[in-house]
Amino acid sequence: MEEEVEALTPQAHAPSVAGEAVWIVNPIAGVRGSDYERRLRQALPDAVVRHTTGVHHATELAREAVRDGARTIAVVGGDGTLAEAANGVLDENPAGDVVLGFVPAGTCNDYARGREVNSDPRALLDPRRATRVDVGRITCTGPNGPESRWFLCSCTIGIVSVMAASFTRKTRVNLAVKRVSVGLAQALFGVGELARWRPVGMRISAGRSSSIRNWLNVIP
Repeated sequence: MEEEVEALTPQAHAPSVAGEAVWIVNPIAGVRGSDYERRLRQALPDAVVRHTTGVHHATELAREAVRDGARTIAVVGGDGTLAEAANGVLDENPAGDVVLGFVPAGTCNDYARGREVNSDPRALLDPRRATRVDVGRITCTGPNGPESRWFLCSCTIGIVSVMAASFTRKTRVNLAVKRVSVGLAQALFGVGELARWRPVGMRISAGRSSSIRNWLNVIP
């Protein structure tokens, strides 16, 4: 696997919120997605709400919203839903003219940690709260050919990614264990994936240096 990471730095001014906002809601995110939607509809009865129905659906919904002229996309869900929506927005508008809002309603909500969070729907759409943030883009070449993806919080290649995919899978067993204990779910699914893991051969290039070896995990 070959990989390249591109860092995009923030610009001086935040974009303005214009046009109709579209809300992308993951109704099964954590235990709060559907609860927040009820609050949203009470505060903004005319809000345009789109529900995700599966993996990568938030990406498609975000792309459609940007193509239809939305200048604000508000995401209600976890880190996975946010990442998918961000990919849709940035694929369609890499210049960063579309505002992406986030209501953390997932299980872990890593992106929201250390950030000012305001879950009030009206406050979330306040253009004065919009700000630029750093994003990155990774391009990988693997068995299925090249693939490019944007990331907001972190980027990993290897066992951590596999563990995260197992942890976020929406199976009945997965959801039931999370309701008992998030920590237990992380340990249970993490140990299972670690037992099955086989190192992946990757080429890592930095400047003029290049190295090919088997890696357990890579964090660019």
